[in-house]
Amino acid sequence: MAKKNEKKSSRFLFWRELKEETVRTVSSIIFFALFIFFILASIDKAGIIGEVIYRLFSFLLGIGYFLLPVLSILLALSIIRKTASHFVLSRILGSIFFFFSSLGILDILAKDNAGIIGKMVSAPFLRFFDYSASLFLLSMIILISIL
Repeated sequence: MAKKNEKKSSRFLFWRELKEETVRTVSSIIFFALFIFFILASIDKAGIIGEVIYRLFSFLLGIGYFLLPVLSILLALSIIRKTASHFVLSRILGSIFFFFSSLGILDILAKDNAGIIGKMVSAPFLRFFDYSASLFLLSMIILISIL
């Protein structure tokens, strides 16, 4: 059992040995590749996998699907230009809040066209606040997520 755990941890050990700049560059390239993939999938130019991914995310996100390439390119640019070493957690959390708040706003403004997830985000806001307050609160979450 100990040998199995040792093997498993050694697989990812090489990431720790890489320079931070290299990890940032690789991460940025991955997000840029996702940006291109999401765009190609939306115009039916990413093959079978692209079609499946597009259908799945379109079902879950509706018109919010187009937030995926936007978020991917923003993360790619943000990671590559960041010089501090503690970017990962704050960028991921900010991206999650940005994404879900944007889906909630899209669902409110586009009358239930932001998929299942957009509906799940907007429903509690619309239940406890009115239309304008929901839009305002979700906009404030987006603003905070960008900072």
